[in-house]
Amino acid sequence: MERFFEGRTTLEEEQKLYDFFRKENLPQDLLPYKDMFLDFSALTLTGQEAALLSPDTLPSQPATKDITARPAPIRQRRTRSIYLKYSMGIAATLLLAVLIGWGVNTRQERQLAALYEGSYMIVNGKRTDKLTRIRPEIERTLAKAEKIEQDLSAEALIQTAEEEILNGIEDKAERERIRQLME
Repeated sequence: MERFFEGRTTLEEEQKLYDFFRKENLPQDLLPYKDMFLDFSALTLTGQEAALLSPDTLPSQPATKDITARPAPIRQRRTRSIYLKYSMGIAATLLLAVLIGWGVNTRQERQLAALYEGSYMIVNGKRTDKLTRIRPEIERTLAKAEKIEQDLSAEALIQTAEEEILNGIEDKAERERIRQLME
């Protein structure tokens, strides 16, 4: 292990170290190194991988002839895991947004049904009773009715005031003359 940490081991020696640390029963003093050597073993090059590299990028030690299948390197697994977590988060967010939108729409439909149930509108000879479609027209009509009511109420108030003023005039001829002027 000392030669390994100094960088003076061959690939074959390193492979022996990796194999040794894969054992279940290790001495207690070597247990802290087990995870590190398992991680390093996942990153070693096989003979095929080493052949694909250019000669100047190869390590100075002789390559092993070990062409065994290994699990994907930790970095690649970790990257996939991160992408998977982000993808699941995005999917959950989209699902939540769709469910909220559906809930709001359903609630609005129930409110409209409670307010305007049985209402319909005829446009160009076609009957429409879809509440979301006729709601704006119903609200415009109700606003117009309210305005008319306010106008009538104001007009009635003015007429009442005029009558009170006219009734307060004691001279009958003067009262008639003012009434004709107001019309």
